[in-house]
Amino acid sequence: MTRRDATIAGSTLLAIAFLSHSIVMLVFEPAMGFREFSDFFDLTRIVPALSSTAWYVGNVMHVLIGLGLLLLASGIHSPDSTGRVFAAAFGFAAAPLFVIIGMSGVVGDQLVGLLTEDSERDAALLGLLVGARTTVLYAAVALFGGMLLATSGQAALWPRWLRVLGALASIPALLFALVPTPVPVFLLIWSAALLFVSWRSAQP
Repeated sequence: MTRRDATIAGSTLLAIAFLSHSIVMLVFEPAMGFREFSDFFDLTRIVPALSSTAWYVGNVMHVLIGLGLLLLASGIHSPDSTGRVFAAAFGFAAAPLFVIIGMSGVVGDQLVGLLTEDSERDAALLGLLVGARTTVLYAAVALFGGMLLATSGQAALWPRWLRVLGALASIPALLFALVPTPVPVFLLIWSAALLFVSWRSAQP
């Protein structure tokens, strides 16, 4: 697989995943009672959500993001440019974290079946899962933002407007742990633009 093929495949997976995440975030999660950032730490909302179709799809999409990042990092890697090496390193580092997030969501779904009503032990266990998963998510999104920022100065990589778009998308990603932002929407726009540019460049 060439670097161009890897970029096309990776950006396709990312665009699909972030489109799904955006729909879940904007449509399904509000309907499930997740309207404020603090709601994502409320076990009374999380327990039923863990076994929901919307969150199951979200878990699968996290795995898809991990695979997409692996392909994309392979496509942008170049030993001739320090910036590209850093971008690839950020991508390779973020990829397994997204896979872990997705797989941990499946584990969380299975955990629901072990819960017993009014059990402090089970609530603590679930809380630990949610807290650990959230921490990993913050790290994964920040590394994704680092990858976007590292590519923004690579003139030979993508068109300037796409690199500027990536730099802008990196801001909410890097600040996600501090300021709740609709990160999937920004990353959807960027990944769709990257897919368009990569597909156009592959045309004869």
